[in-house]
Amino acid sequence: MVPRRLAAAAARLRPWGGEHGGGVTTGDTWPWVAACLVAWLLLGGAGLVAMLAAWALHIAVDPAPRLVATLGIGTLVVAALAWLAGGLAVLDEVYTISQRWVASRFAVAGVVLLAVAAWRAGPRERLARDLGAGAADLRRLGRRLTRPTAPVGRAPEVALLRAVAIVVVVAIHVIPAEFATGRTDLDRWLGDVSRFAVPAFFLATGHLAARRPPGDGWIPRRLRRLLPPYLVAAAVAIALGWTSSAFPVVARPLRAVLLGAAFGPHYFVFVLLLLTPLVPWLVRLRGRWLLLAVAATAIVEAALATTDASLFWQLRNPLSWLAFLVAGIATWEYRHRLARWQRAWPGVALAWAVVAVALVVVADDTTARELLTSAGIWLALGTCWLAGLERRTLPRVAWWLDEATYALYLHHLPFAIALTSAIGAPSLSVSAPAALGSSLIGACSVVVVARHLLGARSRLVVGA
Repeated sequence: MVPRRLAAAAARLRPWGGEHGGGVTTGDTWPWVAACLVAWLLLGGAGLVAMLAAWALHIAVDPAPRLVATLGIGTLVVAALAWLAGGLAVLDEVYTISQRWVASRFAVAGVVLLAVAAWRAGPRERLARDLGAGAADLRRLGRRLTRPTAPVGRAPEVALLRAVAIVVVVAIHVIPAEFATGRTDLDRWLGDVSRFAVPAFFLATGHLAARRPPGDGWIPRRLRRLLPPYLVAAAVAIALGWTSSAFPVVARPLRAVLLGAAFGPHYFVFVLLLLTPLVPWLVRLRGRWLLLAVAATAIVEAALATTDASLFWQLRNPLSWLAFLVAGIATWEYRHRLARWQRAWPGVALAWAVVAVALVVVADDTTARELLTSAGIWLALGTCWLAGLERRTLPRVAWWLDEATYALYLHHLPFAIALTSAIGAPSLSVSAPAALGSSLIGACSVVVVARHLLGARSRLVVGA
């Protein structure tokens, strides 16, 4: 009986097959697990992340070794350019390459990718001979990811909004936080013009809830969808704080989990859980009552934005976000009227740009600044929504990001904090875009590998 159970458990870990060379074959999971462990022991966290990303790429597209080698060489070139961007060192100080984290981590990733290419190629292929075709493979992969598609039953406006929002959220979390002492004017401006990202998730939630009206048992199903992945992410945050000096220590774990504070951005889940019981009631609003609710909650949101309340509690106040949820419901109720305005999105984008420019000259910590920021949020949401309504297809990668939004939100944070600390990196530094790309790749890799290992259960564990 026991051997059968072990065999069944091992079978669940087997990846689906591939066509190329050695490819993804039965029993291929354990070598990759061992490779991740070796990379971690020899090269630290950067090696682990690079090997995890290589594994995710292997699962998703089963690339030819020449493509992996081309990516590795390209990554080493980026590492060299990043090191040069930090200034040339005299001969006695060349060792400082190890202290420039952007260059050193990209160098580690390049080495890992080359090692994986050599491993996957095996004796049947001459890797050096095939490197010339790697660029063509890379172009084909890019076309595959960006090929326009239109999945049945999916809304382009929701997918575009959430895909843009999740990338912007990751960008927000790699630049200096609002409480950071060394925050520059540019950091503050970028933080204000990007504040539409989290409201976008609430708007999409309201729209989808109205599109598929909640029935009996909706609230328990919703909680089962939200809670387990959040608890896993919170447990990871607590464990990292206790085991690594790179992460903030969670002094009161139970309170942090209950208030969505194991990682600061978990406040989004806390508010989403609080608003969940209201959704079945809000979707019943119609006509003028719905419009009145949108107007009233929008006024409350703007008023709360101008108060001097604690940032911790302001972020966790459901009234700070309720307007966007109700507005999402209204987008479904008035979908036909909105469709008439879909071609007007460039004009809305222009208005958003005007507000963004005005934020440059308006003083910080003033009522005018907060009101302009609130106006910018609504204009950014309108731009993305109307642009999505005009589209019939989106690139494959946008649909994928949309589907994995919740998991990416939860699991990009360890990568972002490890790369830039809990405070963030200056937006004009090389560190910020490097951390943005690395955090997205790391979180996407977690999703791909979790789906590969857990199947349908990955939605319960990681959220996608």
